[in-house]
Amino acid sequence: MRDGARSFGVIVGALVASGILATVARSESCAVTIRLNDVVYASEEFGVALEPGDVLGEAEIPHCGTVGRCAPPEDTVSAFEIAEVPPEAAVLAPDYYGLFLANGTFPQLRDHPLHDALYGSPDRPSYRTGCGTVFRLEATVDQVSPLRVDVESSEVATDESDEGAGLEVDAGTRIEGFDRDGIATLEAGDEIVVRAQDCVGHGELAGPLAVSIEPAR
Repeated sequence: MRDGARSFGVIVGALVASGILATVARSESCAVTIRLNDVVYASEEFGVALEPGDVLGEAEIPHCGTVGRCAPPEDTVSAFEIAEVPPEAAVLAPDYYGLFLANGTFPQLRDHPLHDALYGSPDRPSYRTGCGTVFRLEATVDQVSPLRVDVESSEVATDESDEGAGLEVDAGTRIEGFDRDGIATLEAGDEIVVRAQDCVGHGELAGPLAVSIEPAR
């Protein structure tokens, strides 16, 4: 890794830890991402220490959104594997932000390779508090981090903005028919059928809780 990338990662990490860059770095217009072997990964914070394994290669620090950038676009950072976790699911970049999850994968799901390490229980996280009746909606995935969809039809009214409607997933959510490299992975443009519930959860949820997500027929 270039010295510039290492220094940048140390500075940004310190600023994020202090809260100075937390809003800017994690805004929708400036996601903290890396690219390795054509897979894009987004930084996530779980407060869990993961030990890096073998080095996988040099990951690119890509441009941010059209309104600006968060990192030198030509720099790279060393990416490492995580024990018993395929790189198609997640990698570590200790000199940058740490844990990076492959876009469109969900560690909340029980069968995600990182679920046990991050949540410690097959029943966590669970947002199934004060849930209403299960309803069906058809939609197209607009973005995956966070998960937002363009609703085409729904049995109940859903809150939808210019960015689409939010969907939440938890340990009990089933995503079927979207296995990519053996991992449930959604991509922008996927047409889906969702069985969902409006739940109180534990605080404000991004939107209805998905009970199941399957391909539209």
